[in-house]
Amino acid sequence: MEKITDILNYTLYDGITLAHVIGLIVLIMIVNYVWKKLSGKERPNIYEKIRCLKCGWVGEVSKYHRVCRKCGSNNVQKSPG
Repeated sequence: MEKITDILNYTLYDGITLAHVIGLIVLIMIVNYVWKKLSGKERPNIYEKIRCLKCGWVGEVSKYHRVCRKCGSNNVQKSPG
């Protein structure tokens, strides 16, 4: 057991030990996990990429309301990708 504490107390740089580095890595992993949980759900996949046949605009619109955001035309075509 003393060998483990000796390894953890090994000084890497000016008072910073291996235990400090391991603790920091664990803390970053915990904060990252909590951040992902609190950041909310991903956007639902109700959007599709379209190209307006009237003005040529390309972008994402709702699958349920396929209207060009630039000119308001409903003459749109599903764009590959």
